Amino acid sequence: MELLTELLANLFDSVIGAYFVLKLNKGNVRENKLFVPVIALCFAVSTAFLFISVFSLLHTAVITAILLAYAFSIKTHTVLSSIISVVVYEVTLALSSALVFFAIGNVLKIDVSLIASGFSIPRCLLLFLCKVIIAAVLLAVIRFYSPGRRFKPIDFVLYLVSPLMAIFTVSLFFVLSLNENLEGYYGLLFALSLGMVGVNALSLLLFARHNKSEDEKHEMQIVLQLREAELRRHTDSQKIYESVRILRHDLKEQIMFAKKLFEKGEFAAAEDHIARVENMVNDNSAVVNTGNGIIDSILYSKTSMNPDIRFIVSGSVCDLNSIGDIELVSLFMNMLDNAIEATSASNEKIIELSFSYIGGFQNISCKNPIIRSALSENPELNTTKSDKTLHGYGIKSMKKAVESANGLIEFYEEDNYFICHVAIPV
Repeated sequence: MELLTELLANLFDSVIGAYFVLKLNKGNVRENKLFVPVIALCFAVSTAFLFISVFSLLHTAVITAILLAYAFSIKTHTVLSSIISVVVYEVTLALSSALVFFAIGNVLKIDVSLIASGFSIPRCLLLFLCKVIIAAVLLAVIRFYSPGRRFKPIDFVLYLVSPLMAIFTVSLFFVLSLNENLEGYYGLLFALSLGMVGVNALSLLLFARHNKSEDEKHEMQIVLQLREAELRRHTDSQKIYESVRILRHDLKEQIMFAKKLFEKGEFAAAEDHIARVENMVNDNSAVVNTGNGIIDSILYSKTSMNPDIRFIVSGSVCDLNSIGDIELVSLFMNMLDNAIEATSASNEKIIELSFSYIGGFQNISCKNPIIRSALSENPELNTTKSDKTLHGYGIKSMKKAVESANGLIEFYEEDNYFICHVAIPV
C-alpha cells in the first residue's frame, strides 16, 4: 500500500506538471501529441527514483529538464513563458510540502516523523493535502497569468476561495485522523475529504464550461459583425463601380461642354465649369487608404452611410499581426459606431481618426464632438439603451479585442471632444 501511495503521488505530479507547462504556454491538450508521452516519461523517472538511493536534487533536475524540453516543443511557447512555467511548477512542488510539514510541526506541534513514512490514513491525508495545495496554486496561476483574460469577481471566488475551502477541509480531516479515538472512522474521513475536493473540482469544471460558452457566444457575435461588414463591403463595391461608370460618362460630357466654351472664347465660364466638375469629383472620392484592407473597408462603409459627417483620416497602419481579423473588425466597427452616434447628436459633424507608430505600438485615436460629458454621467460607459440584452456589448467587445492583443485602450474627454485611444503592440 505504501508503494501504491507513492505511485499515485508521482502520477499526480506528472499529470499536473505536464498540464501546467502546456497551458501556461498556450497549448491545447487535445492537439498536443507529446502530452501523454511526457506524463509517462515523468512518471517512469519518478518511479525509478523510488528504488534508487541518490540525492533528491538529481530527481528534480531530471524532471525539470524533461518539462523544459517539453515547454520548448510547444508551438505557441516563448522562451520566457517556457522558463516561468517550469520554475513555478518546481517551486510550488517544493514549497507546498515544506510549508505543510512546517505548519504541522510548529503550529500543530505534531511529530512529523511519526507519519512521514509507511502507510496510514493520516499520511495519505497529508499527501492529499499537499497535492490539493499544488493543484490550487497552479490552476490559479494559469487563470490569472493568461494574457487577454480579464479578472472578474467570480474568478476570485472560484479560483481562490473555493480551493482554500478544500484545503481547509482536508486539513481538518487530517487533524481529526490523528485522534486515536477516531481510528475506526479513518476510512470515512478520507472518503469525506475526497468528496469535498471532488465537489470543488466539479464546480470549477462547470464554471470553466460556462465561461467557454459565454466566450463562444461573444465570438459568434463578432463573426456576425464580420459577416455584416463583408456584405456591406460587397454592396458598397457595387455602388462604387456604378458611381465610377456614371462619373466617367458625366466627365466625358462635361469635358466636351468645357471644350466648346473654350472654342467660343468664354474662358471665365469654362474655368468656372471646370471648378464645379472638380468639386463633383472630390465629392465622389470617398475611398480611404490607411494601408489596412479591413480598416479601409469599414471606413468606406461608414463614410458612405453617413454623408453628412466629415471623416478626417491621417497617418497609416503598419502590420497588425498581434490582433486577429475578427477582433480588428469588432474594434473598429464599435469604435466608429459609437463616434457616429455621438456626432449625429452634435452640431459639429466631424470625426477625426489618426494612426501613428510609436515605440513598438500602433496607436489609433478616434475623436468626436460631444454635446455634454459622457464620462462624468456614465464613467463605466454602460449602455443607456432600454434593451440591455441587445445593447451594451460595444465597449466590452472593444476592450476584449484590444486585450486579446495585449494592447491598451483608454477613453477620455478634452475640449468638448470624446477620445478613444488604442495602443496595439506590433
